[in-house]
Amino acid sequence: MIQRTRHFQPVKLCFFHNYVNLQHNSVEESSFGSRYKQILEKLKDQDLSLVEAYKENEDLQIKLEATREAGSGAIRDATRKLYENYSKKSEDLRSNHKAEQQVLRAAVAEHEETFKKSVEKLHNVAEKIEEKHGRIVELENLMKRMEEEKLGLLEKQWLLENEISRRMLNPGKNGCVNVQIELCTTQEQITHLQHLMMAQHQSLGTLIQEREELKNRLQEQDDTIENLREKINLLESQNKELKGKVEKVGNKTQKISKGTSVKESMLDTMSPYFMLRNTQNKFLKGTEKT
Repeated sequence: MIQRTRHFQPVKLCFFHNYVNLQHNSVEESSFGSRYKQILEKLKDQDLSLVEAYKENEDLQIKLEATREAGSGAIRDATRKLYENYSKKSEDLRSNHKAEQQVLRAAVAEHEETFKKSVEKLHNVAEKIEEKHGRIVELENLMKRMEEEKLGLLEKQWLLENEISRRMLNPGKNGCVNVQIELCTTQEQITHLQHLMMAQHQSLGTLIQEREELKNRLQEQDDTIENLREKINLLESQNKELKGKVEKVGNKTQKISKGTSVKESMLDTMSPYFMLRNTQNKFLKGTEKT
């Protein structure tokens, strides 16, 4: 009996040990199943998060494309309107400048025509002054000769009068009839010469007055020509300035017309879809870390 009891005791201990191991294994299996379930739940949650992130990513991509297209279209429309407005204003400005140029050219042509007429008048007046001056010189020379002739006649008259006086002192020798006749003729010549000299003197005064009037007209024409020359120079300067403005407006229009296209580089970091793109990249990086 004692031996059986001793033999049974190791068997019982072995069975207990196996039972404990089974219980321990069961606990470990239960713990592993719980952790596996948690992992599955976590993976499921991550899958849902990825699905939501993918969906949000698609929505964000759609918004991104729409924003990009809207931004590009808005910039294209704004650029087109700006260019159209600028082109219209440039064309109006160019038309106004051309109209002003035509007015200035017409004014220049009119002033040049007046200038030519004034120059012709100036030449005519100068010729008349020269003619008057020539006649005045002739009359002055004639008056000088007439004055010399008068002096000669006066001297002859004085001699004849002295001869008559001398003969009257000696009436018996020579008569004085012939001398008296010659004296009368000389006196008539002197009187006629004096009338001629008075007439020539009046003519000379008239010519001198006409010459002075012509000189005044010449000065007026000279002043008119100088005034017209200044106006023509001013109009030509204004015309040149307007021509430069028209060319400048044309050059600006050509420069703007070369840069009306919209490129991706034009939409810099301040554009809406660029900001959305940054948001998308940040979100995707966050999901990858998770």
